[in-house]
Amino acid sequence: MSAWQGWAVALLAVCGLWLLAGRGWRSTLVALALQYAAAAYLVAQMWPPRMALVKVLAGWGAVLILLGAAQGTEATAGWSETVFRLTTGGLVLLAAASLLPDLLRVIPGIQPLTLLAAAWLLGSGMLQLGYTLQPRRVAAGWLTALTGFEIAYAAVERSLLIAALLAGLHIALALTGVYLLPAEERA
Repeated sequence: MSAWQGWAVALLAVCGLWLLAGRGWRSTLVALALQYAAAAYLVAQMWPPRMALVKVLAGWGAVLILLGAAQGTEATAGWSETVFRLTTGGLVLLAAASLLPDLLRVIPGIQPLTLLAAAWLLGSGMLQLGYTLQPRRVAAGWLTALTGFEIAYAAVERSLLIAALLAGLHIALALTGVYLLPAEERA
């Protein structure tokens, strides 16, 4: 494991927490964009760099789609809600770490920290889905969970077609999130 891989995993942990507890929508999009860059770096350890580049470009495309609809306002979380979200995020991280030995037996050929990051993103994305009904946040939760899945799946499948289909899924999820916004927020 390289030092850069450790930094990428740490960045994914911070981005996942920021997406859970972040207050501003535009800064949340910055965290999502950084999450895609770190995930693409981890995928590049298992795939050819050009195929990993597809991951980051599709992710940044999804972020740009969501950024185009970032004009509306949303309720901000209070202090106690933020602490609760960070605490439950820490519990998801502990659960991912405790499941790591079993996951390593199921998904061979992947670095333990990379698999931990994948499980963390999958869990934190699903946790974010349970916290909100706001279309933007729901889209960010689905994109986070899908990114975690893709990191783990990259160790199993190296198909260009699958990479293209998953990239299209990121764009479709972002478009769906924008479509579900009320009409006055999309204008």
